[in-house]
Amino acid sequence: MNERIARLLLTYPNKEWKQKELVLATGYSKGFISQEMKKLSYENIVSRLDDKVVLIDFPKLLNRWVGIRKLPKPLYFRVISIDKLENKLKKSGVRYALTLFRAAWHRIKFLKIEKIEFYVRKNDLERIRKLLGREDIAGNVEVYPADDYVFIGNEKLKGLYLVSPVQNYVDLICVGGSGTRVALQLAKRYELGV
Repeated sequence: MNERIARLLLTYPNKEWKQKELVLATGYSKGFISQEMKKLSYENIVSRLDDKVVLIDFPKLLNRWVGIRKLPKPLYFRVISIDKLENKLKKSGVRYALTLFRAAWHRIKFLKIEKIEFYVRKNDLERIRKLLGREDIAGNVEVYPADDYVFIGNEKLKGLYLVSPVQNYVDLICVGGSGTRVALQLAKRYELGV
């Protein structure tokens, strides 16, 4: 199973996808997409109707994604004020999206912790280093380098970009511990079917 495909189908669960749309949205070849859709169809996760693919088992695909998801290795920084950092991010012009506990806090106000986690496009890492200063392994800022696909379905909330709710859920489950508790609250709020 492929993360890009899972992310796309789960972020837009009611969409009927043409193969050509999946090719454009994921960057994969027509042959690869066809092969993946056959596998997902065989497992009754998607259904092929005429020339379209429809997600039919959201929870099954979500669990499969959780099973293969590995967060990228983060860079750590320290800031005095997370709120001030959020204001800087809003004005920075850097492509970012909050994830994990901070994104969930902005969505559901459950379990506030004093750190911030966000994805940043790999091309913007140097700009983030200039914004945040010297790396600090004991810092309260976690920056996850990412490709453009992690930004699919981003939401803008109070001027901040957050990963899609389904991406937020998967990331929280992957960190375990309190992340699981927060993920389950997020799943209830966004009716993720878990």
